[in-house]
Amino acid sequence: MSARGRPPPPLGPMRQKGRLKHELGALKSLAPYLWPRDAVGLRARVVLALVFLLAGKLVNVCVPLLYKHA
Repeated sequence: MSARGRPPPPLGPMRQKGRLKHELGALKSLAPYLWPRDAVGLRARVVLALVFLLAGKLVNVCVPLLYKHA
């Protein structure tokens, strides 16, 4: 939100592409810290964290469907 309490105007398609490129560049610069070549334990923890994130998303989708049929 801006200082006056209004949201900023939406970005045009060209600015969104530039923003996406900038964000991907930031992720690329962080990749060596999240996936180092010599730290197998850290890689395992990153994979485990991603598995738990996906499992949490799946549970959040399935629980309302299960309650619907209960």
